[in-house]
Amino acid sequence: MHFSLRRRETELPVRHGDAEKQPEAAMRWLGLWLDRKLTFKTHVETWTAKAQAVAHHLRSLGNTRRGALPSAVQKAVRAC
Repeated sequence: MHFSLRRRETELPVRHGDAEKQPEAAMRWLGLWLDRKLTFKTHVETWTAKAQAVAHHLRSLGNTRRGALPSAVQKAVRAC
């Protein structure tokens, strides 16, 4: 991962002994997703997708015919 505001046409690999590692589009460091321009776009997209998945699961729990009790769904929403 090379952090820069400029866009290079070729991304230079990192070599350590016999191993060669190509730069990636984003990397995770201490729970934060960093892209090469440090815009946090990847971080926001990742956590938005996770939050939407949780919201869909909670919505399926609150089904009107075969769902959990409203008090149980309310506790689950507060826990998130």
